[in-house]
Amino acid sequence: MIAFGGAALKNSRVSPGGASSVSAAVPAPGFGGGPLPGYRSELGELRRPAAEVMPAGAYARVIEAAAARGDVVALAYELGRLDATEAEELAAGIVESALERLGLLPGDDG
Repeated sequence: MIAFGGAALKNSRVSPGGASSVSAAVPAPGFGGGPLPGYRSELGELRRPAAEVMPAGAYARVIEAAAARGDVVALAYELGRLDATEAEELAAGIVESALERLGLLPGDDG
């Protein structure tokens, strides 16, 4: 396996002239499935006292932004907060779904 620019190349072959033939490229450890570079975490928007309720529209926007950017820290924080409180089932489902899409929680099918 060859690490190259953040990607590990499996089953790659280098010809005598130095050119390589790649049959499959996979992210190297630490380079896949994480936050997009240059974006700040939505964690600051999500932190609030347990009794304080965020308006539904604002909550949806923050969770959507965290999911779109791969903000695992914010999503994991929110899932823990939802698990520790009497969360609305829909809110918990949205956060779980985002973490499933990022491959960090197993889906319903496995």
